[in-house]
Amino acid sequence: MGSLEFTHQLHCLNALRKYTYREYYDGRDPLFDARADTIRAHADHCIEMLRQTLMCHADTGLITYDWVAGYSTQYPDFSTRHVCRDFPRVLRWAYDHQVGSPEERVVRLADNVDLAEEP
Repeated sequence: MGSLEFTHQLHCLNALRKYTYREYYDGRDPLFDARADTIRAHADHCIEMLRQTLMCHADTGLITYDWVAGYSTQYPDFSTRHVCRDFPRVLRWAYDHQVGSPEERVVRLADNVDLAEEP
């Protein structure tokens, strides 16, 4: 069983976005139907997972700073160029190579050995 990491990373980013607008999503999104401590644990998990991803893939692109009229300190220029993967192509590849959702195809064998704890 498996899935591509970017789908989980985007899920977490979206969950954190929704968490910042919790008053809107309460009652509208099943993500917030859980107990408060469960929702908090999910947010903490997402923050930690995204932190690890950012540190693992540390972007060494350069952010430059400029003096801008009306500002007392330098202002960052975030419009630096990056060479990115073709995300629509990645999505097409993922779709073309998917096995199906785990709920559809996974069969638990009678002699399955469970992990002692969550990985």
